[in-house]
Formats: sequence, structure tokens, C-alpha cells
Amino acid sequence: MSVEGLAFKGSILRGYSRWLREQGHIERVLACASGEAARRLRDPPLVTEWVAGDVQFAVLDAVHAVGGDALLRAMVSGSTQTGVLKLLEPLIQGVVRVFGKSPATLFSRLDSMRGNTVRGVDFRYRNEGERSGVIEARSQRDALSAHSALAWAALFEALCRTLGFDDVRTSYESSGDRMGVSIRVQW
Repeated sequence: MSVEGLAFKGSILRGYSRWLREQGHIERVLACASGEAARRLRDPPLVTEWVAGDVQFAVLDAVHAVGGDALLRAMVSGSTQTGVLKLLEPLIQGVVRVFGKSPATLFSRLDSMRGNTVRGVDFRYRNEGERSGVIEARSQRDALSAHSALAWAALFEALCRTLGFDDVRTSYESSGDRMGVSIRVQW
């Protein structure tokens, strides 16, 4: 099935589904999820399949409805560590081997690395010091979920921890038009 516009690789949604099952939250989230989102959580897509952004966002919204910021952050972080990060690990290792082991190294290359997991979103990184910066994610045509900024903040925290930077703090905000988010990361 061809998916136009904003889309995420199935590995992300598959990781969410697995994490929710393992942590005992799947039934409550399914009860809050829309038809297609619930179907995809019950029967996760193949890791290489593209999933429409609205389905992905409906899952984020359902998880947030069940457990607020804490559950959404935990799901994204936990599923990143056991799922999509395993797929991206060779790419990440190559980047840090050539350019250095720093979150800034990865964040400044997000836009060129995103093709493996997300399409329809452009990433820009602005360094704000030796151990901090701002990542801007901007949709090319579709509005983002109200919870996109939190989900991406949790993802970027997980990436920092993967590089051995455990003391990570993020703050975030969405643009007024819901087409973009800004995430400030300190490590």
C-alpha cells in the first residue's frame, strides 16, 4: 500500500505495540484508539512498511489519553531502545565513528538520516553550546499531532543515552500552525 505525505516506518509502530503489550497497557490503549490505529496496534505492520502519519499520531494520542506525558514518554523511550534503535545502530555507529561521539553529531545529521524511518518531515539542528542545541522538525504538508513534540523529545533523549549521555534534559514547544515543533536538548 502506498502512503502519501507524512509517514513513519512500521518498525516504530511495531515497537510501540510490543512495548505496550509487555508493560500491560495495550488493552486500555486499544479502547482509546481509533479504528485504524487500533487495528495497527493489534496487527502491527511489517518493519519496512510505511504507516500514515495520522495513524501514528492517533496511537500517540491514545497512549497520552491513557497515561499522560509519563506513559507517552516511557513508551517512546522504551520502544526506541528495543526497536527502531536496533535498526539504526549501524548508521549511528558509522556517523559517530566518522564525526565524533556527541549528540550534536547525530542531531546535525538528522535530516539526512531520517529517510530510514520518517518521511514528510524536515529536521534542522542549531547548536547552542558545547552540550546543548535545538532541533526543529517541520512537516512538509500535514499537521503534526499535539503530542509529536513530546514523542520526539523522548526519542532524542533515548539517542543521547545510547551515546552514553545519561543526564539529558529536554523542553519542547509546537508551532502555532501545528506544522512544526522545537525541541531543546541539553546533555
